[in-house]
Amino acid sequence: MAFIRAKEIPPRSGNWYDYEVMTVHEGGKVRQKVIRYIGPSGRSTIRLGKPAKPQLAILTNPTLEQARIHKMKTPTRRIASALNMYYSGMPLDAIQQQFRQDYELDMSESNYWNWVE
Repeated sequence: MAFIRAKEIPPRSGNWYDYEVMTVHEGGKVRQKVIRYIGPSGRSTIRLGKPAKPQLAILTNPTLEQARIHKMKTPTRRIASALNMYYSGMPLDAIQQQFRQDYELDMSESNYWNWVE
């Protein structure tokens, strides 16, 4: 499964870059393999004012499963489901297990935490 990740290079510099990464399982360990460099991220370490609203990219034949948040490949219905679980009091590891059962997705807990942020 591939997803977009922002990385600060060099650390604590405030310079964020977006990469498309893929989860790879090797010898019982999970690591992220960079697929491609996307470009400078709009993310910064100092946040002033209101947070930006996520933009939806609706396709020509919109359905709830096709609607996606800008730069994210996960359908909005799944993200909304994860947020509902989190705000209902479910811990991140339980959300991770639920997604494994429901959607056969193996993502790290940090993905779900990034959706909450």
